[in-house]
Amino acid sequence: MSAIVGITNSRSSKINDYTDTAKAWCRFNGNVPSIAEDFNITSLDDQGTGQYKLNLSDQPRTGNFCAVACSSQSMELLGTTASASVTIEIRNGSNSSTDTDKVCVAIFV
Repeated sequence: MSAIVGITNSRSSKINDYTDTAKAWCRFNGNVPSIAEDFNITSLDDQGTGQYKLNLSDQPRTGNFCAVACSSQSMELLGTTASASVTIEIRNGSNSSTDTDKVCVAIFV
């Protein structure tokens, strides 16, 4: 993920049209729930083994947004989205919820 926020590399014909730019992003350690780097995230809540809630500081206009996640485990399941947060769940190859040290999430409106 790029650390440059608000800059687009797309072929958008509108100047300052940021619909193709991440509204928020975060990289965190799920073993010791702590944010390493982020943009537009106020906090990270540990919701149990492999389950995390990211709270957004600048909320999208609606709950209609896309959250993309990746981790050092084999599966990520995005849970519910709300206008102020996104909940994700990390599962291993045996389909069991698991904590992991590397989780990245990007949110697009």
